[in-house]
Amino acid sequence: MSGLLHKRASDGIIDYEEFIRLARRLVGMGEAEECFRRGVFNLLSTNRDDHGRNHAFLYDESARTWTLSPAYDLTPNVANVLIGLSWLGSQQIPQTFEALERLAEIGGLSSKKARAIYDEVEAATIGGWRKAATAAGVPKDIVDHWEQAMQIQTRALQADVRKKAPGSKRSQQRKT
Repeated sequence: MSGLLHKRASDGIIDYEEFIRLARRLVGMGEAEECFRRGVFNLLSTNRDDHGRNHAFLYDESARTWTLSPAYDLTPNVANVLIGLSWLGSQQIPQTFEALERLAEIGGLSSKKARAIYDEVEAATIGGWRKAATAAGVPKDIVDHWEQAMQIQTRALQADVRKKAPGSKRSQQRKT
């Protein structure tokens, strides 16, 4: 992605908004949804080393078409600021679901779809980290350390999402 945008990955100036807009332009709306999913995954899994060389598009010369590459280099990193792609112009870790909704909207996704993606990714990352890491042979002390970092760094976002969940008091207050 850095090469396509003619921007150095190390400058910290590539944003998820650019990633999603580039995906929409090159490969269409369906891949914009995948870009959003990857952004949510990187937030919740504390993959802070998420820069422009960690996202790529593949070009098929015979078909003259682009596709989004498979995801790669997805590793927890306990830095407490974003090292790579910014989120709507900010290097701060998003604390509200509204930030995710704004990015989803850029990708052409509804708030309902953004919430469904968030819930799926949260179950796989926050809810599934210990089981997946243990099965992969990650030492227990590292599993514990990363799990704690994930919880601390995503606490505000998770709380905001729960407040806005259908059926929650806050959600009911907004409807009245």
